[in-house]
Amino acid sequence: MAYRNESTEVQSLISLYRANPNMFNDNQLDILQEKAAQHGINFKPIADTTSLTSLAKNFTGGFVRGMIPFVPPDEQPRTTYDAIAQSLGHLAGFAPSILALPLGGITKGLKAVGAVDKARKGFVGQKAVATLDRWSFPMMGSRMAKKYVGKGISKLELDTLDYMKAGGVGRAIAEESIGLGTASLISNVWAGPDEYMNTFVGGALAGGVFGGIGNWRAIGNRLGVAKSQGQRTKTEDAIKAAVGSAFMGLPSTLRGEPIEMQLYEYLLGGFFGYKTRPAAEAEGGRFVMEMDATNPENIFKPEINPGFAEMHPNAKAYVHKQSTAQAEK
Repeated sequence: MAYRNESTEVQSLISLYRANPNMFNDNQLDILQEKAAQHGINFKPIADTTSLTSLAKNFTGGFVRGMIPFVPPDEQPRTTYDAIAQSLGHLAGFAPSILALPLGGITKGLKAVGAVDKARKGFVGQKAVATLDRWSFPMMGSRMAKKYVGKGISKLELDTLDYMKAGGVGRAIAEESIGLGTASLISNVWAGPDEYMNTFVGGALAGGVFGGIGNWRAIGNRLGVAKSQGQRTKTEDAIKAAVGSAFMGLPSTLRGEPIEMQLYEYLLGGFFGYKTRPAAEAEGGRFVMEMDATNPENIFKPEINPGFAEMHPNAKAYVHKQSTAQAEK
């Protein structure tokens, strides 16, 4: 006889009910609610239908708890659509910079109809998104963890190895791993101490994969679809997003998790896969941004700036390239 996991079946029926409440009559709902209680599953039949108000409420609530995880969790959404809204809100609060993607598309549309100046740089709401990202507790924890990883590497003198220097692939993967592990731990603060280690390890594993994806170079050239630097970059970004999305989303699908959780994982993986950049470019770009541009010599001779000597050779080459481009303007 095949083994029946009644708890999983009950969860599947609840997901089905949330997607289409009209499929269940009152008697079936009473039985489902009784079975859910027996297995400790939080289930409450809906008393009304999804509305714009409920979607906005769930998105806002998810956003606040994603950004400030210490806020007590709210009651479970009553429909799949409300659950999806809450899930998307939580993702936007966890990593506010993900809002740059839809806002960038909106900005292009506004430029096309003449509502926004076509010469405008960046996207509508760019400063607001940057501010939210700075104040997101999971992202704050991630940045702090990466900083301490760098200090630990220097203290142990591991940065004498090229791949552990600032801008080296090994160091970038280590920082991404610890950073996302810390962010995941903060985000899941209400799970309890028993789950903290699992949460951290899962986030760290994902962070390490994203760090590796970010340093997967020349994908477009290998596929023979990139005829220019711009095409190569777009191709690589698309493939990295697809790989990251599949890495996070497929296990969720195979576990049969609710659709809102699957959507969350696919989007989270796609975003982090897309945004990670080669270690040399990421570190070199940060170095260029922090150079004192008021002194022309700092641009013409970037090697005189503090911290240049400690960087990976590839990062140094990237800085020289960017400095030359700035000097020619």
